[in-house]
Amino acid sequence: YTPTTLRPGRHRLKVRVDDTPLSPSVDEIEVTVEGATKGFGAVPEGMTVVASQDFESIPEGMCEELPEGWYFTCGYGEAETRSRPAGSAEVCLTGGSRAMHLNWPGTGPRMKLHLGTQRPLQAGAVEFDFMVPTVRRQVLAGVAEGSELNLALYLVDAGKKMTYNNGKNSHQQFSPNLPAQPGEWRHVRWEWGHAGQQRIYVDDMETPCADEKGVRRKLAKGADSVLFFFFENQPAELYIDNVRILAPAQDNKAQGGHAKQ
Repeated sequence: YTPTTLRPGRHRLKVRVDDTPLSPSVDEIEVTVEGATKGFGAVPEGMTVVASQDFESIPEGMCEELPEGWYFTCGYGEAETRSRPAGSAEVCLTGGSRAMHLNWPGTGPRMKLHLGTQRPLQAGAVEFDFMVPTVRRQVLAGVAEGSELNLALYLVDAGKKMTYNNGKNSHQQFSPNLPAQPGEWRHVRWEWGHAGQQRIYVDDMETPCADEKGVRRKLAKGADSVLFFFFENQPAELYIDNVRILAPAQDNKAQGGHAKQ
């Protein structure tokens, strides 16, 4: 590793020390890479925060209980339950800060990790950082209403690309094409609006990669969670960080809500 391959922030690394050719030892060190650390940016104008998680206040280790606002589901559609899946969630130091590591063995019904929106959102946005160690299996992000997957964004699809569902094509390619990059942290802002409008930004928050009308299925009352989705028989890993759900400020005022940061 060099400072150019690690994000700014704290990192815990295993270092092999060759005491002798026959008895090498491994030590663990913590290093800090200088620079602007990743985190929540300014709240976009006209929006307010309804849920957020950067995992910094969560102790490192396996999550026997998920942080407040998060929950697992298994299965899909009418078969979906809130049972604990075969996979695991762990908070660990990676990418310069604490993040959530999801590990899915591929056994049993589909695994989904949700963050609730607190109330139905006909319009809103979700922001998150993610990293996939490998791109051999599909990993999906979604916006859901109940057990319905309404908006779908493949972080890794079967063609090792990022794609999305535009209502006509379940694997619509971005223009230019966005290959899935193993080991590389990426930042997403995904906006949805009334009548099936969606806008997707990846890394560049000034220029959308997609801006069109058309989603997998239109929302009825509104989205009640954003989720990260793993398919049966497809073992995969995913790291997520700096997850934030936003709502139009006017909608929040009408609901009598307040921002949670």
